Amino acid sequence: MQAKLSGRSLYKNSGVDVEKGEKLVKWLETSPEELGKQKKDLRDFSASYEPDFTGYKRPLLISSTDGIGTKLLLALDEDSLEHLGFDLVGMCVNDLYTSGGKPLFFLDYFATSRLDEKQFKQVLSSIQRALEEIPCPLLGGETAELPGLYQHNHFDLAGFVVGVVDKERRMQPSQTKKGDMLYAIPSNGFHSNGFSLLRKFLKEKPELKTKELVENLLRPTKIYTKVHTLFEELGPEVCHAACHVTGGGILGNLKRILPDGIEAEIDFSALKTPTWMKSFLLNFSCDINSFESVFNLGVGMILSVEKNKKEEFEFVSKKLELGSYQIGLL
Repeated sequence: MQAKLSGRSLYKNSGVDVEKGEKLVKWLETSPEELGKQKKDLRDFSASYEPDFTGYKRPLLISSTDGIGTKLLLALDEDSLEHLGFDLVGMCVNDLYTSGGKPLFFLDYFATSRLDEKQFKQVLSSIQRALEEIPCPLLGGETAELPGLYQHNHFDLAGFVVGVVDKERRMQPSQTKKGDMLYAIPSNGFHSNGFSLLRKFLKEKPELKTKELVENLLRPTKIYTKVHTLFEELGPEVCHAACHVTGGGILGNLKRILPDGIEAEIDFSALKTPTWMKSFLLNFSCDINSFESVFNLGVGMILSVEKNKKEEFEFVSKKLELGSYQIGLL
């Protein structure tokens, strides 16, 4: 017993506090008021999930993984971590939605220099709040103290989601065809992409950094649960494919849903780029469209819609208050 305690003490001296980790795991198990109503038993080495595929003819499991990137660094600089869970969940789940999939469960990975109780609780609570909006359970995850890898007080996040879609109702690029109409679904900011450049801009012109701008930059990634509802109602006969506008901008992601030989005609003048976003970017270029290959310019998703189903699509979209608008065609 003495050797075990001595080992823990030596490990703590190297920067890894096992006891603090165990304390935070206990908090995860016993804090339903902060982490949702469902208590968790985290003693097992893996998580289990019993699927119910009632109503699916040919259930197809789909998955996605992502992180938040250097948006984390701006959030740390501003001590504003309470919405990072929405960024993590959004970046993973929105990718899943492009297939028409329904999220089944989510896992997280939290790696840090040293476990900070306040940081950990803020981030995990926000992940749970984001998942409750879908809804989707946080089935498990991993926490790691890596003092030799991360700077003091820094951490990184990764998320993993598994979902299901009926194979015959899955949206995919092969369904996109000539004549389809392209509709934009607005973003609520830069989401979680391009922050290496955004942080560089802030260093170049620190006079632009206001409280309002920082709040806009850190606005959490929009989770497109209503887009999934639209897919469920209309099916692939109306919505042929969808792209999630992330790193690479509008054209960089749109080309991923275009079959060979089909080109997109985009009216960039139709983009409803938020005024604050446009005003900020124009400090670094006189042409807002020059940033198209990096930022989403206010477009979170683009849907390829059957031209003969335009009225049906627009009716459901309006009912769900998606704010969709046409930006081009194929």
